Amino acid sequence: MSIFLITGPIASGKSRFARRASEWFCAQKRPVKIIELDTYGKKALKDSEVISHLVENFGKDIVVGGEVDARLLASCAFVSPDAAEVLNQCTHPTIYRYAMKDVDSFLDTNAKGVVLIETPFPAHYLKTHGFKSLCERATIIVVDAPKHIRLLRCVDRFADARKRDDIQHDYGAFSGDFTLVNDSDEATFDRRIDAVCASLGDTL
Repeated sequence: MSIFLITGPIASGKSRFARRASEWFCAQKRPVKIIELDTYGKKALKDSEVISHLVENFGKDIVVGGEVDARLLASCAFVSPDAAEVLNQCTHPTIYRYAMKDVDSFLDTNAKGVVLIETPFPAHYLKTHGFKSLCERATIIVVDAPKHIRLLRCVDRFADARKRDDIQHDYGAFSGDFTLVNDSDEATFDRRIDAVCASLGDTL
């Protein structure tokens, strides 16, 4: 498999894994593309159909100057698991369409290409929310860390970090083909990433 789905809770180290793995595969002369599904989420907020669904569910006040205000949307969507689920249902089909277009385009033009996809959602959740074919094509990698460490890492990024983490917990447990625990210093985590990459290289 040349598609690797990197999952894990908020602030567990998914982006660091993707960057380090990208360097490792590039050193093996493999073209690499990193895809952050959150980035496609921002793109989806500009889609007219998505906007219509969001307004229908969260109200017209989330739209400012003709565009969805991400902070206002977050204040409505991250108040409960049910509200977050509505947000996901409104955006995930479009996110999937955008992401897979880029994945397939990259692999079509790079026979030895490797795609690293970051997402905060467990694979089993994605399978039931429009991403089943992606999960079936990908090797699943879980990056985890103790909750108290993760919250310390993301407190400056999200004022509602604890609430987001609690909602994410309701999506269910993370499981995959490989699991890394990011509970030590960066050098130790990098060594763990390199070891997993070496194993991943054997699957290509």
